[in-house]
Amino acid sequence: MKVAIVHYWLVNMRGGERVVEALCELYPEADIYTHVAEPGVLSETIRRHRIQETFIGASGKRELTEAVARAVG
Repeated sequence: MKVAIVHYWLVNMRGGERVVEALCELYPEADIYTHVAEPGVLSETIRRHRIQETFIGASGKRELTEAVARAVG
């Protein structure tokens, strides 16, 4: 069975990211899809997976997304 884990952004390790981490443990072969990922703040469990960012991560909108994530979180 092919599994994908999808999360809106991975820029810190809080509640949602802890759920992603648990899913990564359950599905060690799953790919992760997200708008923006900041590997330096993610757990080793999450970093072991292939993380694919959307175009937002590669564009100038990345800074805006990270600023919103910091303000919300």
